[in-house]
Amino acid sequence: MHGENSIILRKGRVALQGSRWTNPPPHVAAINLPAGLLEIHGGGLPSNLNFSVSISSNNALLKQSNFPTNSLTGSINAKNGQLTVTFAGGVGTKTTGTGAVLQNVTEAGGFFLQKTNAGLIFLQPSPIVTPGVVSPK
Repeated sequence: MHGENSIILRKGRVALQGSRWTNPPPHVAAINLPAGLLEIHGGGLPSNLNFSVSISSNNALLKQSNFPTNSLTGSINAKNGQLTVTFAGGVGTKTTGTGAVLQNVTEAGGFFLQKTNAGLIFLQPSPIVTPGVVSPK
């Protein structure tokens, strides 16, 4: 996560990362993400949610599989890079989170709030899986 737009404060244990924003042309995705992983966790969710997603040419977040079965919608504001995600976190509940897209690393990070705590949203390109190779945990 270190790059020319990163700030690392070691003693304070804070890592910040930024990216310049460039408005995409009409009908072009803000980031090229044909296969991504959206991770949602914390905030009192019964379990972590990991969605296979992509970004459409109109900057909609598209769910690419039926698992998990939780509902998911989202979008990127092409004018400022704000990511908005709405998901079902439990029976009959919908939660909306927000974050920022970093075009220079094709990632986004953000948060969602519950009544007593908060959770994390992280969007990244799907990890490359090589058959027969076990990824470290």
